[in-house]
Amino acid sequence: MAPVDGIGLATQEGERSVDSTCTQILRAACQEFATRPYSSVSLEDILARAHATKGAMYAHFGSKRALAEAIIGERSALARMSVIEVLGHRLSGLETVIDVVYRMAVQDYTTDIGRAARNLTDSIGRIEGVQADGLSKWVQVMTPAVARARDEGDVLDGADAEDVARLIISVYFGTQASIGTNDFGQFLSRLERNWQFVLPGFAEPDRIDYLTNFIRRRTAHALNNSRGRADGPSD
Repeated sequence: MAPVDGIGLATQEGERSVDSTCTQILRAACQEFATRPYSSVSLEDILARAHATKGAMYAHFGSKRALAEAIIGERSALARMSVIEVLGHRLSGLETVIDVVYRMAVQDYTTDIGRAARNLTDSIGRIEGVQADGLSKWVQVMTPAVARARDEGDVLDGADAEDVARLIISVYFGTQASIGTNDFGQFLSRLERNWQFVLPGFAEPDRIDYLTNFIRRRTAHALNNSRGRADGPSD
């Protein structure tokens, strides 16, 4: 399925009108959940924004919870596409990991689906185990790149790639939780400082200056990429 503004759309001719309704509902739900907590959003709010009926909604989603979980799933699919795109670039292993983290950040803070999934994970993720499962999947995605970074000499020889991947993902999501605001500039500033704290724990000492500068450039790029940006997937 090809993503449109982070929401999947089937392209088979016979499914087009049905999926158009499904996509309208998902987009409307993202817009609602992006700015309000799960408990404050009603199905009536979503359906009014989507110009859809309850019958159309229940044809695709059995409940508000199922709709919320679908948004989190769509966000994960969009993130995986970003990872695949970055892996196609000729970056080192650790540059790849850093680049993926900043692409995640742009999506999480500048798109409706990113903001909605972030809010929903906070609201229902801990209850359903969605948050823990999502973190584990991110660790799985990042671990091979960290292992390559170790082979390339960016990561300390002997460091466990999975442990380093878990640390990086924990720093990212921990920074989000500690900020508690949608101020993207503030988040990026704190994330950059946190990188500086953790890099000496796993990076080769003679690579820290280079990696610090690489992170600084990615921070500036992410901030510039967010200015004047409307909803849509990351570049």
